[in-house]
Amino acid sequence: MGHGSLIYVDGQLVILSEYGELVIAEANVSHYSEKTRVSILQRPSRTPPSLSNGYLYLRNLWEIVCLDLH
Repeated sequence: MGHGSLIYVDGQLVILSEYGELVIAEANVSHYSEKTRVSILQRPSRTPPSLSNGYLYLRNLWEIVCLDLH
């Protein structure tokens, strides 16, 4: 993940890796289980994801992406 960041949402970790990958993983203290990994942004991406009213916002220095989670 490099210098990535994460937030906790409804029992899941929403992770934005330094390499611009969005990763959704189960929040579980006993093991790491990825559900999804997709390349979204260019590198470097170090800003934590933001969630508001069912929309997930991801950004780096050059671009911002909004994903509808409804």
